[in-house]
Amino acid sequence: PYDLTAGDQERRRKIFARIEGAKKAGNPMNQKEIYMLLSQINKLAEQKPSVFEDFISKQPEKLENTIIFVETEEFGKKVQEKVHKVTHLYKTYYARDNKKYLQDFVDGKIKCLITCHKLSEGIDIKKLENVVLFSSTSSRLETIQRIGRCLRTNPDNPKKRATVVDFIIRQEPDSEDTADSNR
Repeated sequence: PYDLTAGDQERRRKIFARIEGAKKAGNPMNQKEIYMLLSQINKLAEQKPSVFEDFISKQPEKLENTIIFVETEEFGKKVQEKVHKVTHLYKTYYARDNKKYLQDFVDGKIKCLITCHKLSEGIDIKKLENVVLFSSTSSRLETIQRIGRCLRTNPDNPKKRATVVDFIIRQEPDSEDTADSNR
């Protein structure tokens, strides 16, 4: 669980002001646009990296055979700083990053990949044990695909257990029916 910080709350207020401004200007935003803007606050919530740091300091093994999904490379750098305190055996895997990193991960040369959408589907890494969802979409299919990455059986480790680390807002200010609770 995490809380929205004062900075996160200020960004929410600015979004609501923008929504109201668009409405007054005669160009109201549709619900999808509004939800997308507001979801960015949660996906990039300031407290998540420190909550994760606390988690991995107590359970460093959760960074072994792990893919971490983040919303942006910039946010990924904040997460990377926390991961780096626990292990140096990680790489980022964004659009411009070397495809060799994925093979290094499969081969066990690195233990953790930090990525955006690149690894959501179409990969089969049997030894993958942990998925960390800093960024989750409201798309049920994409969430299932991300979680499914670590649910594959591993003939080399038949007792493998998958762990999914997800971040749930402690208290959504505006709604009881949130993407977190639906997920």
